Amino acid sequence: MDRGIVIEIRRKKPGEKAERLRSDRIFDELKDLRRKAMRWAKDNLASLPDWEPRIPSTLNDRAQDSWRPLLAIAELAGKRWAEYGRESASKLSGEKSEASKRAIASV
Repeated sequence: MDRGIVIEIRRKKPGEKAERLRSDRIFDELKDLRRKAMRWAKDNLASLPDWEPRIPSTLNDRAQDSWRPLLAIAELAGKRWAEYGRESASKLSGEKSEASKRAIASV
């Protein structure tokens, strides 16, 4: 679990609403987003390896390695995205969640 970014999921609660993911429509629905992502990559990919993003000190070495490329992309995208990326990294990988602690303890 420490060689990647773990995103815990849960079942929706009774009464919660969730939009259904239609795999037969997703390709067409994401066409514009895909085009924009490819343009961004074309414009920024060459400079990406040179970026040294600020990585939260709460992350262990492996988590820092896993988050580095995503945080570099976030910093290239702008200050708001960089802050959001660091906050996400800290929440997802900085402190072990109770579910992760239970999973590790049960092994």
